[in-house]
Amino acid sequence: MGALIGREREMAAINEVLDEVADGVGRVVALAGEAGVGKSRLAMTLLDMAARRGFRDLRGTACAYQSDLSYAPVVEALRPLIRAAAEPTDLGRVFGGMSTAPALGDAGLERTRLFEAIASLVADAAEQQPVVMLVDDVHWADPSSLDVLHYLGRAAAHTKCLIVFTYRPSEASAAVRAMLVSLRRGGWLVEVPVLPLSPVGVAAMVAELLGDSAPTPVLELLTDKSRGVALFVKELTLALRAGGQLFRSAGRWVLGPDAADAVPTSVVELFEERVDSLDATDRAVLEAVSVCADAATADVLGAVCSAIDLPGSLTRLRTFLIEDVADGEVLYRTVHPLLAEAVYARLTPSARQPYHAAAADAIARRSPVDVSRLAHHVGLAGAAIEPARALETLAAGAEHAVARRAGDEGLQHARAALKLAKRLGRVDLVPQLLTWLAESASFTGRTDEAVAAWWDATDPHERARCLMRLAQVETDAGQLVEAQDHLIQAADVLGDLDATELRIEIAQIALVLHTRRDELPAVLAEVAELERIGACSGHPKALALARYGRLELTRYGVGTVEESEVDESIAEITALADAELVVTLHLISIGTALGRGEHAAVVRRVALAIERARTANLPMLEVLPTAFCALAQFQAGAWDSALALADRALALGHRFNVSRGISLALAARAMVLLHRGDVAEAESCLAEASANYRDRRLGRLLDVIAAQAALARDDRATAARLAPTTGPYAMPVLHLQVRADLGDDVLDELDKLGWPTPAPRPTERQYLRCLWTHCRKRHDR
Repeated sequence: MGALIGREREMAAINEVLDEVADGVGRVVALAGEAGVGKSRLAMTLLDMAARRGFRDLRGTACAYQSDLSYAPVVEALRPLIRAAAEPTDLGRVFGGMSTAPALGDAGLERTRLFEAIASLVADAAEQQPVVMLVDDVHWADPSSLDVLHYLGRAAAHTKCLIVFTYRPSEASAAVRAMLVSLRRGGWLVEVPVLPLSPVGVAAMVAELLGDSAPTPVLELLTDKSRGVALFVKELTLALRAGGQLFRSAGRWVLGPDAADAVPTSVVELFEERVDSLDATDRAVLEAVSVCADAATADVLGAVCSAIDLPGSLTRLRTFLIEDVADGEVLYRTVHPLLAEAVYARLTPSARQPYHAAAADAIARRSPVDVSRLAHHVGLAGAAIEPARALETLAAGAEHAVARRAGDEGLQHARAALKLAKRLGRVDLVPQLLTWLAESASFTGRTDEAVAAWWDATDPHERARCLMRLAQVETDAGQLVEAQDHLIQAADVLGDLDATELRIEIAQIALVLHTRRDELPAVLAEVAELERIGACSGHPKALALARYGRLELTRYGVGTVEESEVDESIAEITALADAELVVTLHLISIGTALGRGEHAAVVRRVALAIERARTANLPMLEVLPTAFCALAQFQAGAWDSALALADRALALGHRFNVSRGISLALAARAMVLLHRGDVAEAESCLAEASANYRDRRLGRLLDVIAAQAALARDDRATAARLAPTTGPYAMPVLHLQVRADLGDDVLDELDKLGWPTPAPRPTERQYLRCLWTHCRKRHDR
């Protein structure tokens, strides 16, 4: 048993009670908390503490399946005190193996004598050594056991006896509550609420389970899903690890894309005990709330549960449900999110379908219709919804999801719609559904499914678009040769067709591809093509992309672009509501500013890019700006900030399968680790980055960091081999440092970069000033 976490308040109260009992003042301690919160674990710790003080411990447990057995937990707890009696005793009425005193003929008097015999038994034991008696889960105890515990609690007042019981307030019977009231009034009761763990407590528990501290995204998910319930924290953590949804990257724990869907079997089983205790009517309402989820308003539930006395059932379910107000409506939720997931998980698909169908009907009658929620319920209603209506709704849901880049949602709706379209013979819808399926798959990083869907979209008019999107997925996955082939095929399919929008999108992907491959002539050609399209059509996207291309060319020393021009392009694209392109324009500006050492410009652009991504509710677009900001913070000498940003980018990158962002974050992390002297871990990050994603430009950055690592190991030959010999470089100063350490005189080149120059903040360019000083000393020698 590991250390007890996050229970300092409770432990202080328990220590105080143990002191009192040791001094001859008996007490009753009630540990109150909901299922899984840690009552039993705290009670076991109490027993261990008491044992170290010389207490004798007695233990019993009330069970749901023994609630009809009188005195069962009391017998279990007190059996160690029972010895064969020389004379008949009233204890024999309860404990087997003992002779029994003659009956008195008065049931009430016999009951009093039994209780007094039990109290004397415990008091006699406490005369020999202090006694602590635990009855766990007393909410399940039979009435007779509760009467005995009440009697013992009152009788223990002047003995060295501590009575402890645990219970769940939401499941406490009237008899349990009456016992508590009586003991409280008599001054014998010490109540110790066992509350959910704080976020700090969750972090400590997860660190113990994983053997290492977990980063913020992991803790946020576990805290949100568990709500601090210790058992849920443990089971979720173990389930995520076992399912491969929680794994290590760069020596840190990160989450995979489907981590939020995990519901451990043990958690389902825990809630089943409570759900099974409900009558059929109330259980149906709880199931309806779980199925309807965030659509569980009073009118929707009324439609789903039309044959049920809903107000009465909701009143009886007050320990299972809470009421929220959203947009002026009352919304019903389960008291714990995992309760809803557990209730839903135990329903068979056929049992869920009528609930989903009724919810869909209720949502469809509302105005305006929530397309996303409607499609969700229609898709899960199966045969309970007329097929033609289901197809129409699911297709609308897929289109709506793609517009919001909600990849998982789009996949779910597009797959279901595609299956229905083929079954109903609606071949006219198949090409568009395949396109939406592919788009959604690409958003979630499911490259193989996206590729397969685009290849199946055989309509000639869609072929060029499919090939273009396929090339985009391949570019993002680092498959640049394949991407270029598909772009060429897309252009060939278009031929002389009038398709300005599509040509601009093809040119955009080609521009990104060629910059990552450092193909200057091809970049020049794409910029010229975009300028031609822009001049002919006046299309703002073409003009903005042309500026983006010219900004890229400045890295090769070709032309100049003012910051104001970039801002103008971004303003034009923002008006078109193209969040992805806006972030892309910011990224190239960030890269250029980073190469020039313009820290303030990098930070400004990163903030703008992240703001745009969040406004569009597209968190995957935050990955690359965050990783670039980590590089900038390193360059400014703010290494703690750089490491934190790299870890955030890494977590987001794994969550949304942004391969290039993952590798860039690993590079930033390696830079900090290397300059802190942790060469081995830095090289591990570099190896993971190269295996994950590597294009020519990112490869130069990885190679120059690897060269620095080789120099740190005094391996000059490897450093010389790894150091890139051609540009452009993401961070030119790193390349110059390697060359300086290899013996080259790079002072003039540093001077050309403008180092050192005045900075807005003391931390800025600290690293570069050190390099400049280092190179000056080498030059002077």
